[in-house]
Amino acid sequence: MKRPRKVHKKCRPLAREGRDLARIWWDAEENKLCWFTERSHTSIKSPEQLQCLAEGYSGVLVSGATDQWPARFAALQGLDPDRVRIVLVPQQTQRSRCSGESDTDEGDQKKVFVRKVVKDYDVPLTMLQVAVFCPQSPLDPVATFSGTWMGQFHKFWDIPITRETAEFWARVGDVHYWLAPPDALPPDLSTPVELHEECKNPSWEQEDANVKILAFFFGPPKKKSRLPVLKWPLGRVAASIIARRSQRKLLPQAWAGSPDAEAVLRQILESAMQSLGDPRAWLWRGLLRTSVGEVNLAYTEAVLAWVLARLVHPELFPPPIALIDPPAVDYWRQYRDMDHPAAD
Repeated sequence: MKRPRKVHKKCRPLAREGRDLARIWWDAEENKLCWFTERSHTSIKSPEQLQCLAEGYSGVLVSGATDQWPARFAALQGLDPDRVRIVLVPQQTQRSRCSGESDTDEGDQKKVFVRKVVKDYDVPLTMLQVAVFCPQSPLDPVATFSGTWMGQFHKFWDIPITRETAEFWARVGDVHYWLAPPDALPPDLSTPVELHEECKNPSWEQEDANVKILAFFFGPPKKKSRLPVLKWPLGRVAASIIARRSQRKLLPQAWAGSPDAEAVLRQILESAMQSLGDPRAWLWRGLLRTSVGEVNLAYTEAVLAWVLARLVHPELFPPPIALIDPPAVDYWRQYRDMDHPAAD
């Protein structure tokens, strides 16, 4: 006798698009920035016009797709980032792909996952995409990359920063976006969308979206009968990133700082006794005898893990505020000088 099919809980709608939400969309074919609401749409000509259009709306939606960087740039520069929401790929499509369920409800394609802007992460990343993808931009891609969390990873581990590094991570874009299955299409914000939240795990309902995302990336692999062991989610995401031809060509120079990545690995191996005296060089200890392809994967995984962990646990990373604030330092120096006067 067949067991009854398990009924999965549908997502509960947060709100339908109404008077309090608008959408910003970059129309690449017509090369224009568009403003959409429930009742009308218009072209955005200037930041001042955007600010006027946004009056009376509690927030705006922009897409998390890499090619929608002009829309994100306009929203983050022209409006308060707290009013901006980034729309990700269809939530139902992603879940059904991961769980192996069939997705027969075509209407779910319009139900999207939305997250808040993280200023220290989203703003520098958007500026990096402007520097790389906009030929008229005065921004230097290398300098702009240094201000991103991926750039901070490079500086922390003393890895070279090159134009290829900046271009690679600009093309990868927002790490949240890689939750999508390869065949999922990002929602077109030129048409109305419905916002949903995940209801499958009630204990997560009140938690930040980044916690759910981190759990997906770092969670244990799902067991399936056709394979004894699946790669863990973070490795699978990293592999899907480097599998793209344009990104695969950039990777060796992104972490090696040289087109001859093999020579860089040999040099590190030859000077291992000296270089590993610097704790930052320990990153390479397990990679010294591996291939460039394996290093590509390990490097991509490491940066993704760094960014994802910072999104959820910023307190575990170098604090933005110094341990001892400047007034305390000045006070200490003043009294130290009094206790130890300079020799005449």
